[in-house]
Amino acid sequence: MKRTNKTSRRQFIKTASAATVGAISLPYFVPASALGLQGKAAPSDRIVMAWIGAGGRGQSLINAFIGFKDVQIVAVCDVDKRHMEEGKKIVDKAYGNSDCKTNGDFREIAGLKDIDAVCIATPDHWHALTSIACLKAGKDVYCEKPLTNTVVEGRAICNALKAIPGGPRILQCGSHERSTNTIRLACEQVRNGKIGKVHTVRINLPTTDGHHKKVMVQKDPAPEMPVPEALNYDLWLGHTPF
Repeated sequence: MKRTNKTSRRQFIKTASAATVGAISLPYFVPASALGLQGKAAPSDRIVMAWIGAGGRGQSLINAFIGFKDVQIVAVCDVDKRHMEEGKKIVDKAYGNSDCKTNGDFREIAGLKDIDAVCIATPDHWHALTSIACLKAGKDVYCEKPLTNTVVEGRAICNALKAIPGGPRILQCGSHERSTNTIRLACEQVRNGKIGKVHTVRINLPTTDGHHKKVMVQKDPAPEMPVPEALNYDLWLGHTPF
């Protein structure tokens, strides 16, 4: 092949240097976090999550999940504005910004396109319907126990998983009594006969906890009281009787 355009090594270096200087002068900055530096996972390795339910248990889970480098929490949802704002404060403080979105309706959260997974820590009666809505929206789900209140609700979740286009999503029910390292080890010891033949099993219920004691001494229905202004009581009730 005959060369028609001769470029000397000196000319090439001169041209390349000019192009490099031009590129450097552009106002373009790639943060270290976007490359997986500064102790953070790269965006492609992060699980972008939203929280549905930010009360006591919900906030506890936010604090637990936010410590994982490959998790990024971007939204918090609760029918109680006080809980929602507290959840947002935890997230914003941890990330050093004010980017966390808030919404009082879980259906809006389920519809967000940039969410990979949700953590559901609502009262029990909302677990099934919220899980199904998020699964159908293409989200993976981590839901607090109990996953459902009835067998019918459990079957509805199974059916929703099977019907998702493109294959089932991931659904996990949080139950630390099945996954904690010490408990798993104890189960392995028993099942492998390490402690000998088991002839007696005793169980313990946490009836000494403060909130359980409070319920145990309550004999009559709680007195009627006004609904707090910050609470969307109709959505909190949902499908349950008034």
